Amino acid sequence: MLQKLLWNVREDGVAETVRRGAGMIRQELFYGSEHVLCFDVDAMPEEAVPTESGIAIAHHVRREDIPARHLEQLRSIVRKRHMPEEVVQHYLDYLLRMFSDGGELCLALCNDEVAGFIWIFRASDNCREYFQFFTITPRDGVLCAAFTRPEFRGRGVFATLNRFGFRVAKREGMQYVYASCKTWNTASYHGLVKSGMQRVGTARYLKVLGRYIVVWSAKEGEWP
Repeated sequence: MLQKLLWNVREDGVAETVRRGAGMIRQELFYGSEHVLCFDVDAMPEEAVPTESGIAIAHHVRREDIPARHLEQLRSIVRKRHMPEEVVQHYLDYLLRMFSDGGELCLALCNDEVAGFIWIFRASDNCREYFQFFTITPRDGVLCAAFTRPEFRGRGVFATLNRFGFRVAKREGMQYVYASCKTWNTASYHGLVKSGMQRVGTARYLKVLGRYIVVWSAKEGEWP
């Protein structure tokens, strides 16, 4: 995290970096709050989930299956100006290590260019790293680590990725799919709701030595 802040100083200046750094430290090291949403996969119709025009989805379960051109585009997403190439590779490896934890990667493609991505996990011990608010059952799944490139935002990429994730969950026999977003991230929240998810509550948490201590507030009437 310290390295990330130092690169931000070069790009954004001291004042903006201090403001952003304070938020990062608070959210990542101490406490935060997230909306938790759920999608009822069993209630989804069998027909294909509609996608936005011009967006294709590539679904990968192994790193080796990602075409080299898409891998290089992922590398460009994590790259920042002034960032040494070995650090870029570190961030890319960190992102793609989710394969070894059982994650499946969905890439949104516009004219064969990576516009965004999302990961889907089936409930497992490894899944706890990506969803720590409560225990989910073996028939449940999690959508997480989503990202849409700024130049493609507002074009339905995020919603399309979520809907494709629901389709994967349906095919793999999952019952519910969960996702979360920071309470201040209204764009992600509205994107999840637009995709068909319902908020089931808010998790307020302390983060101590890498573990979450969660105070859960369920939204009455929306718990599955």
